[in-house]
Amino acid sequence: MIKKSILLIGISILIQGIGTLAHECHIFTDTSIKSFQGTLFESSTKGNPVVQAISPEGIHRALINLKTHCCAANILNNNSAMLKSCKNDAILLKERTNYAQSAFLFDQLLDVMMRRLAVDGKFSDVPDDKKAQERRKKIDTITNKEDGVLPIQIGKEYEKYRKPQAQFYLPKYNGVSAQEYQNTINNLEKEKKILSKYEERNLTTRYYNLCQNIIYLMTFLPVSFESEQLALAQERCTSLTEQTINNEAEYLHHIIVQKSDLLLGQTMKNYAEEYLINTRAEQLQERLSRMMTNLMGIMRMIPKLVPNCS
Repeated sequence: MIKKSILLIGISILIQGIGTLAHECHIFTDTSIKSFQGTLFESSTKGNPVVQAISPEGIHRALINLKTHCCAANILNNNSAMLKSCKNDAILLKERTNYAQSAFLFDQLLDVMMRRLAVDGKFSDVPDDKKAQERRKKIDTITNKEDGVLPIQIGKEYEKYRKPQAQFYLPKYNGVSAQEYQNTINNLEKEKKILSKYEERNLTTRYYNLCQNIIYLMTFLPVSFESEQLALAQERCTSLTEQTINNEAEYLHHIIVQKSDLLLGQTMKNYAEEYLINTRAEQLQERLSRMMTNLMGIMRMIPKLVPNCS
């Protein structure tokens, strides 16, 4: 989580450093979050499958977090309409600290979506990604078991949730106009249903497409679309998602090694115990056999020895 926060801040600094737009707080100047989402936002994205991929709750939380930062940082504090707008949404913003320190919607959407996929429970009003949640439970079950596990069992789970699905990867944004990028994604959506069948995509695909989903969403919104800024944001965002995918693979590698070593140790212990039990049983059987042989010999000698006792 620490690395993620650093990278998110890096994205916002990068955008501010090269762009003419200092922030996106102006979208709330004359409206509340509820009004913005219910009018401008929903009219721009109505029926768009990307909303399913990001989730309406995630979008709502990102807007709250953006406005919280704008109001807390006193951005546009000389604007009476903005002050009134902050006051109107005070109940949503009060004592809130769990948001990215950024005045850009891209950063806030990215923060919320990464946390949703990470199943970190940071935002109770945003449902965790179902496939990520399912994956987390299975991994937790494996790691919490006292017994070892065959690597192939963990490998099968990895194939199911993490195997690359390159045919469903969205093209990265490269600085074209908003309309051009829209058209590109729209054409792919018609052909492959990448967004509308989001629930069928595995976790690697969801992470890979996350940055593109956000940029595609922003092409429909009443916010300034700064192509140069977003191209750099895409680059940093991709580094973040790729690092997350690599971290998952490394974590899984550690689990495989740990559980394999544990299984090997348990197997050797069981073998040793079984060997000792069997060996001891054989030794006891040999001793009993010798004792029985000796007893039989003594019993045969008794008739011969009895006369000598009289």
